[in-house]
Amino acid sequence: MESDGNSDNGGGSKIFSNLAPVVPEESGEGLPYAPINFPNPGDIWRWKAGKRISNNGNFRDRYLYLPRRLSAPANRTSFRGGFASKLAVERYVREKFPKVNISDFFASFSWRIPSGLPGNYPLICS
Repeated sequence: MESDGNSDNGGGSKIFSNLAPVVPEESGEGLPYAPINFPNPGDIWRWKAGKRISNNGNFRDRYLYLPRRLSAPANRTSFRGGFASKLAVERYVREKFPKVNISDFFASFSWRIPSGLPGNYPLICS
């Protein structure tokens, strides 16, 4: 099991303790669910909530996407800059930005995304 980094919200500082819930598959840019101004000022990461909800009411699946500037490799069909796990994000940051303190990186936003629905809520998809 991977560590959340911070017991109150999964890798964010205490300023993210009262987060507004989101609906399944909602997405957005920047805070509170994705970093901003990393690695450079003006860089805004994107996020997306999944469909599954854990017992604690947070989304079990969440996705983090690189700023558009960093997600434009030569071969656009291969890697589009999306990460489906905290470990994948950590590996990327450690590889591309070895001098960055990974704890500070994850403390800059909330890894956990609250659903506003009870855990194991049966989602009906058409």
